[in-house]
Amino acid sequence: MDKLPSDDTRVDDQLFPPPYEATASTSFGTASAAPAPTPNGAVRAVEKIAPGTKLQDLLGTTQAPIEFHAYRDSKLYGKDVRVLGPDKQTLEFYLRFPRNWSGRWEMSLRRGSPEGPEVCEIRKGNSLKDSFTVVWPEGLETECRKRSHFNTQYEFEAGPEKYRWRADSVNKSMYNYTLWKDSEMELPESERTPVAHWRTAWAAVVKAGCLLINPAHSHEVELILATALGLEERCREWRGE
Repeated sequence: MDKLPSDDTRVDDQLFPPPYEATASTSFGTASAAPAPTPNGAVRAVEKIAPGTKLQDLLGTTQAPIEFHAYRDSKLYGKDVRVLGPDKQTLEFYLRFPRNWSGRWEMSLRRGSPEGPEVCEIRKGNSLKDSFTVVWPEGLETECRKRSHFNTQYEFEAGPEKYRWRADSVNKSMYNYTLWKDSEMELPESERTPVAHWRTAWAAVVKAGCLLINPAHSHEVELILATALGLEERCREWRGE
């Protein structure tokens, strides 16, 4: 695999610590001290974040986050995305996104390679439609709905729980998002537990963004990743990219 730029848009060190050194593929973390298998079958030990970092405050945990870096695959005709692990080299997922001039989405998220097993599809109607749908191989669907025309909050359900992607601030409403449990949205922000955080790479040619997931939600990695990629694509449309 061609080596990507080591860091065309480095994550802000004021918010995130430097990426930890991976001894193997490190996509999946766990909330316990036991090693966890990755999509490629490798195993890693859970690592710690230094107390007092803003990342610890952001995700509400001292465990190392589940970390992905998304890069646009400019070699192919279309808008495909390569999703790499924290080492920024290991290909964990591949988003196949054929260009469609009508604005429709027919994306296919695959594990490990462009031809790997399909995890899900991400579909949306024409460019004027805000909501999108994650379709699983079993036929089940997860709708990611925009809450209103006046904000960029998106919500979706996973079993009994409902989640909400919400912009970190008004001036970052098309760039940086945090995923919260809907049941905690009435609480002060300091009392909520973030589920995940998406940071769009600003002014980057290749890198699309970085996704950090609270390791307590390692069982929902694929759903969170799919909704984050869908949200970023919708924001790209709003940004006119």
